Amino acid sequence: MSLAVLLALPFAGSALAALLPAHARTTAASFAALVALACAVGVGFQFPEVRDGGVLRESWAWMPGLGIAFTLRLDGFAWMFAMLVTGIGTLVAVFF
Repeated sequence: MSLAVLLALPFAGSALAALLPAHARTTAASFAALVALACAVGVGFQFPEVRDGGVLRESWAWMPGLGIAFTLRLDGFAWMFAMLVTGIGTLVAVFF
């Protein structure tokens, strides 16, 4: 799973959850748990690339005339933090 998809997945999930009816509280919580779990699994699959000090990078030219690019980067520390955030997010949504 690309880094851009991992970044966009929670935003897309929250946009879809906002479209749910107001009385669908358990559905929204279940949906949030599934999105958080999908993010955790996606980040978990990146482990072999960052295990031995590797760094994943994705870059897109944003303002090429000025030499500015939009870059996503995942190293070991960022991977660990992403796993903590998505794992705790999954547990919070499951508990709710």
